[in-house]
Amino acid sequence: IESLETKSTARVGAFEVGCRIDRIDTLADGSAAIIDYKTGPSATPADWFRDRLVEPQLPLYLQ
Repeated sequence: IESLETKSTARVGAFEVGCRIDRIDTLADGSAAIIDYKTGPSATPADWFRDRLVEPQLPLYLQ
């Protein structure tokens, strides 16, 4: 475990987005695994095909 409940910001295009990362682990090969614990209901695959995203969190991880 590298860190727990880390607050951070990230630039996404012209926006600066604040976030709290639940957990970051350093793997054996030196790469990082970001873990987001969920306590509520998750988005369904159908949500990805809507005109407007219901849960934009996952696409932000790709940045």
